[in-house]
Formats: sequence, C-alpha cells, structure tokens
Amino acid sequence: MTYPSNVSLEALWDGDIKDVITKVTASEGSADAYGEKAKTWSAGSTTNGRVKVLKPTEVSKEFGYLQPGDAIALIKNSFSVAQGDRLRNNSIDYEVVGIAQKKTHQEIALKRLP
Repeated sequence: MTYPSNVSLEALWDGDIKDVITKVTASEGSADAYGEKAKTWSAGSTTNGRVKVLKPTEVSKEFGYLQPGDAIALIKNSFSVAQGDRLRNNSIDYEVVGIAQKKTHQEIALKRLP
C-alpha cells in the first residue's frame, strides 16, 4: 500500500492505545416481507491493532477507490482476515478491500459500509 505523506504508519503503530478490531460474520436470519433471507451480522474474534480513518485531505495512491471515511488498519499477522471480510471498529463496519502482508503485521484497506 502507498500512503500520502501525511499518513505516518510509524506513528499509527506506536503508542499505548490500541483499537479493538472485531471480525463480523454473517448468518442467515428469517425471511423478510419479500421472502428473501436476511443476513444477521454478529461479532466474532477480536484483535488489537490500529485504525486510521482517512480525512478529506488524505487518499490512498494504491487503493484509489478509498475515500474520506474509509480506513487503513494495521493488525498482527496472527489475525486471520481475507478480502471481502467485514471488520468492526468503534461501532462502524468496514469491508476488507485490500491486504498487504508485511513481516510483522498486515496493512488492511477498509471500505466503510453504510
């Protein structure tokens, strides 16, 4: 991933406060008024990491489709995550749209969900 010069990954990773990141999984619920199965999303495994929500002046060069409100997360390699998964941070759900594996962590591109 390539970040704008005003997003410091070192500063994002350092510090005492860690964000709690929760993997959210879907299960089929009851049918809606049209007979379609509704998905129910529930919390699964959690990990500590860092989440940087993009401001209007910040963009991702590699993931050009990330917009303000989308996010970049740094999490340890031991946390299993794949493209298309949903992650939750501070009651906001995101879809994983990109993953860059590093030696000590993963850099995750997150698209904010409505």
